[in-house]
Amino acid sequence: MKARAAALLTAALCAGVPAAHAAAAAGPDLIKAAIKGDVAQARALLAGGAPVNAPDKDGKTALWEAARHDKADVVVLLLEHEARLDLADKSGDTPLFQAARKGSARVIDLLLRAGALGGARSRAGETLLMAAAGSGKAEAVQRVLELGGDVDAEDAGGETALFEAARSGSGATVAALVEAHARVDFFSARNLTPLMVAAQGSADDAVRALLAAGAQPDLRNERERNWTALMYAAKTGTGAVADTLAAAGACLEAEDAFRETPLHIAVRFGNASVVHTLVTRGAVVNRPGGDGRTPLEMAVEGSDRDLVASLLEGGACVSREVRERVAAKKDEKMAAVLSGARPCRHR
Repeated sequence: MKARAAALLTAALCAGVPAAHAAAAAGPDLIKAAIKGDVAQARALLAGGAPVNAPDKDGKTALWEAARHDKADVVVLLLEHEARLDLADKSGDTPLFQAARKGSARVIDLLLRAGALGGARSRAGETLLMAAAGSGKAEAVQRVLELGGDVDAEDAGGETALFEAARSGSGATVAALVEAHARVDFFSARNLTPLMVAAQGSADDAVRALLAAGAQPDLRNERERNWTALMYAAKTGTGAVADTLAAAGACLEAEDAFRETPLHIAVRFGNASVVHTLVTRGAVVNRPGGDGRTPLEMAVEGSDRDLVASLLEGGACVSREVRERVAAKKDEKMAAVLSGARPCRHR
């Protein structure tokens, strides 16, 4: 590899290219070697005069890419050749932030020992701890926590590192931050809590860790329909998350600003797994929502036979009006699903 790099430089010189230009031309190859983790090639290029700090068109250096791709051995080599720690790409990320986003505790440690500034923030106000928490790697979070600093520092959106851990879905990362005394029921600028974020992201491990840390499942987002964590799970979460929340005491019959319960929301968004979980947990299936429709009526109007079947198993009744609408639409398959259902006595 070293001989090849030297040969390339020699060929450039023979072609009349100045030595400085020939060495600079090897910059992109050094970045490629860093991405691949090819220590031998990187060493050969550096020995041939490749500029260690040459950036690509986006401002990414070899050290930046080595950190991003968790190539610790290349990081060591580049640092030995005095690679600059503070060179950021066009988005403003330094090699240290890339290492944190990757969750590479070893690379984080190497860069910090070399003098990288752990207290810096990204252009969006993100701290190094937030970046590490977003990786879902508890070891990286622990390493950054050793630097000290405010575990509840907020970014431009009023979110803390715990929000990033919740999004990552890592219960271990959540636990590491909680152990460092992160506030569990912290409200962001959008009035979300970490538990709401984890619930809408189907992050069951993170939901469990937050609940174990004392997160309150029925806190409300007053800026978004007065939703609870269970309501967020009803929209985009999983049955497992909904079951975890229900087991922790989340209110199944809580109403949002439009008088819809989690079951109405799950039906509205076609979330079959959550519908099944809520019905199994005993959610009231014949309760009208703010628009006067029951979950069954919503499912029938949406032509979702699977949801209808789940609701019927949970004791949903069928009104005469629903049967008449199905008959008028000549929906024989839906009529068959409803055929054995008990009629509603009162509405």
